[in-house]
Amino acid sequence: ADMPMAVALHPFGFFVALAFAEKLRIFYILAKGLRPVTEFSVRAVKLLKFSDGGHLLAAAQGRFVHLFNAATFRKSVTLQGHNHSIVAMCFNPEDTCMWTC
Repeated sequence: ADMPMAVALHPFGFFVALAFAEKLRIFYILAKGLRPVTEFSVRAVKLLKFSDGGHLLAAAQGRFVHLFNAATFRKSVTLQGHNHSIVAMCFNPEDTCMWTC
């Protein structure tokens, strides 16, 4: 079985995002278990983070951060500029800024 490399829970408990070696998968959290919503062909994501408001999902892949819209499940943008792999990321409480290092 493929083991998750990273996990993020939606702040309101609607979704869980799981990063596997070959894919990023998003599931609804239901009383009887998880139901798949969508998946993205994004490999080797090591870090996942939902924004405080829950409308964005950030996925760190090496030196890149992919931002996904949690309402439409579409990739919004890919951020780049780091010289080394990203090891931490967070959003400010208003979700107007995101920091990575």
